[in-house]
Formats: sequence, C-alpha cells, structure tokens
Amino acid sequence: MYDQYSITLAFLVAELPFILLQSMIFSVCFYFPLGFAADASKFFLFYFFVTMNVALWVFVGQVRI
Repeated sequence: MYDQYSITLAFLVAELPFILLQSMIFSVCFYFPLGFAADASKFFLFYFFVTMNVALWVFVGQVRI
C-alpha cells in the first residue's frame, strides 16, 4: 500500500524522540557513576554510540519477515 521508504521514514520520525530520550537517560545514569572522564566531548561520544546502538536494536525489532 505504501512505499517502503515512506514506512521507514514514518518509523524513524515516530521512534526518534523516544530513542534520544532513552539514550540520554541511560547515558546520564551510567556514564558518571562508572567513573568515565568528566569531559563533554567524551560524554557526547558515549551518548552518540549509545544512541546508535539503541536505534539499531529498535529498528531490528521492527523488521517484518
């Protein structure tokens, strides 16, 4: 019915706020207690990789066979 790119874009737009919020909460709760460097660039690099990992598994979970 809809093009696969339209559906993918809809999933991305719908899930992106939740992915970003969930990744930020996880990063803040775990980055500093684990004793990582209190440097903004390192924190946001950690946040970037956490966000990419969460996004990967969210979209893998939405794959329809």
